[in-house]
Amino acid sequence: MFTAILSIALSLVGTSFCAPSNPVLKLTDNDFDHFLKDKETMLVDFYAPWCSDCARLKPEFDSAAKDFALKGKFVFAKIDCFGDGRSICENRFNVHSWPQLKVFRRGQYAGEYSGNQDKASIERFMDSLVKQKVPDNIGQDQPQKNPSAIKENPYGPWYQKGWTYWAMSPGNVPYQNPPGWKRG
Repeated sequence: MFTAILSIALSLVGTSFCAPSNPVLKLTDNDFDHFLKDKETMLVDFYAPWCSDCARLKPEFDSAAKDFALKGKFVFAKIDCFGDGRSICENRFNVHSWPQLKVFRRGQYAGEYSGNQDKASIERFMDSLVKQKVPDNIGQDQPQKNPSAIKENPYGPWYQKGWTYWAMSPGNVPYQNPPGWKRG
């Protein structure tokens, strides 16, 4: 009887020690690609430390990350767009509004999370992604080879340097025009 109680108590205490205090992994310009390349699925928060929307998202994002960490899944990361991740944010992903939640599958950009920014919605989204098998040949959208496609379709999507751009986001807020885009 004592052995059974002791093993139950140890298993309960053990699970609290298994999850790190902050299961959201902090990425930088130096380790971004190296860290993500072997992860099947990651949701990365591109944030600015002074941003009020980022501050509202942080507890929800962190709480979802803790729940996943208790299951042994570490699929959440963040990058400070005004600190050690500035180059990745500006030069590679053209991030100029915060927060942005981007999905990566085996190190490749796979899309944006544009759902509600609450714990339950984020967890449902990540649960569905984690359950999906990641194809071996995953890659980014291919750039549009026809530059006149912008004139033919002024409302998007536009393809440039492996990225897809749309005129309006799901929240009906205009996105910034893609680099080099001019209305013709």
